[in-house]
Amino acid sequence: MQYLKDLPSHFTIPIILSLIILIIIGLKRKWFFSDRKRRWVAISLFVFSTVYLIVMSLAVIDEIQLQQVLNQYDINQDSIFSINEVSEDQQVAMNDLINDVGRNFAFITGAVAAFVLSLTSFFLGRIYEWIKRKNRT
Repeated sequence: MQYLKDLPSHFTIPIILSLIILIIIGLKRKWFFSDRKRRWVAISLFVFSTVYLIVMSLAVIDEIQLQQVLNQYDINQDSIFSINEVSEDQQVAMNDLINDVGRNFAFITGAVAAFVLSLTSFFLGRIYEWIKRKNRT
């Protein structure tokens, strides 16, 4: 649990917001699904939040694993690496934690990927509704 309190805010805030959106959709599903337009907006929001939550959760898991590897080199567990704790392996672990651009920018790339997928689901849903409506007449 120590690792969770040390997570950067660019990991925790998107996860909390995604969970809030999913909870709101779940609580207000009757309202969202009572209208065709709102239905596809809700589905798109659900897709966005779910994809974003998955991407950010994977980034958090990776962050925690890298932090655990680095903490193995902290012999006295004071979160400061003294001269006798610094080694080549510790330097590699530190660089892996600090210099992972993919994980550090997951909040941006995850938002872009989630947006593209949610926009695609919205338009495919609207096209499906249009074709279904056109075939009825």
